[in-house]
Amino acid sequence: MQIGRCWIDDTNQQLVTDDGRVWQLSFDEYQVINCLIENRDKVVSRQHLYQLINDPNQPLALIDIIHQFQKHIGTSHASMLEVVGDQGYMLLSKPTTQSRLNTAPYQVIPILAYSMVMVVICLLLVWLFPRIEEIEVKFDNIFQQQFTTSNGKPITLQVFPVDKNQMERVKSNTDNLQTQLLQCKNVPWQTISYAISGDSSMLHLILYRESGNQHEYRNIKLYKNEANIYFVTPSWLVEMGVCDEQI
Repeated sequence: MQIGRCWIDDTNQQLVTDDGRVWQLSFDEYQVINCLIENRDKVVSRQHLYQLINDPNQPLALIDIIHQFQKHIGTSHASMLEVVGDQGYMLLSKPTTQSRLNTAPYQVIPILAYSMVMVVICLLLVWLFPRIEEIEVKFDNIFQQQFTTSNGKPITLQVFPVDKNQMERVKSNTDNLQTQLLQCKNVPWQTISYAISGDSSMLHLILYRESGNQHEYRNIKLYKNEANIYFVTPSWLVEMGVCDEQI
């Protein structure tokens, strides 16, 4: 059975890549990967996957299996394996190339409707152009600090509080996140931003890095009662792809 750039050999319990590399699966690795395959396009909970692992440290063992699996699938097919917040993992039938919220991004619209949209846009630009100099965007509540990782790499942390009450808690939250990041061997991102919703039900992380002319962003959203940054641990950061490996 093909999964991205590799095939699984059930008889020999091996994962074989298209360039001939072979990953001999242990019993635990085979059980976890086979479970994800059997439940394609469905979320498989961590608790269910833990039951398939004999290693006494099940959370770390699962993270290692998922990391190895992603590496063998290949970068171009990495989107096939999704981390679903703190719920679990989902193996997709094929790589995602666009948001699944939009099922018809190239749908044809009638010429009359298109013309009306263009007229409205032109009128809006005519009205807006003389006022462009008056437009000013401000982020009054942004909190930012920088630190250097153990390998000498500068990292910028940005927080966007929703109100002044959150602003008072931002510094301690950010110090805690910095402490956890310093326990990572490598943080491949240049800027890490986060915000917590006003009702404390969602934590939103935005990761950014620039390489040459390439700009890459990654969004992580976690829905959790009383969401805050204090639940973050080095192992969670590795699992989410915020950092590569713990010290």
